[in-house]
Amino acid sequence: MNESQPSSPTTVFCDELRKAREYQGISLAEIAAQTRLPTEYLDALEAGRLDVIPNPIRRAVIATYAKAAGMNADKVLRTLEELEGSNDQRHPERAVWTEAAVNG
Repeated sequence: MNESQPSSPTTVFCDELRKAREYQGISLAEIAAQTRLPTEYLDALEAGRLDVIPNPIRRAVIATYAKAAGMNADKVLRTLEELEGSNDQRHPERAVWTEAAVNG
């Protein structure tokens, strides 16, 4: 992570996931082998580049990663939802788009 640039909430969230995995003593290769998730997605997740993971499966990828790394997947997803909610407050156009997408 570049120390000269401020960290986004997403980057901090993803970095905390990586730290939790490392604390458990589990390698990223072990996560990939256990879950069969593409290493491209795992690398992107830990780097805070969630846009690399297709939106329809993003939550499932994160939950699968969290479980394999010994984390509570429900808590991880709730944190992600809170993070996404704070992003919507800073960017109201996203909230409108999301509401339109859900309510069709």
